[in-house]
Amino acid sequence: FTPLGTGTAPITFICTPGQTNETNIIEKAATPQDVVVCTANVGGSYTLTSSGGPTNTPAPGPTNTPAAGATATPTVPVTGISGPTVGFLGLGILAILTGLILVF
Repeated sequence: FTPLGTGTAPITFICTPGQTNETNIIEKAATPQDVVVCTANVGGSYTLTSSGGPTNTPAPGPTNTPAAGATATPTVPVTGISGPTVGFLGLGILAILTGLILVF
């Protein structure tokens, strides 16, 4: 909870045993179980205290920039090999030549 100020506030939990679309705190285990005991959370009054105001969000820090005149040279990744292609091309040409020799 993040209180807006110091004081007492009634909090109501909507709790139905076995349901997952209401108040849930699930224990991560081989068989997940609901940690909230519905019968123990019928009504409650909780005292909330403020920590003195909102916290500041830190500003982003400086980023690294390349030096003047420096450019990144992208490299193309090697994604395949040409050996099988050249081999099958050679077999194809050999098959065509064999076919032409047998025809004439």
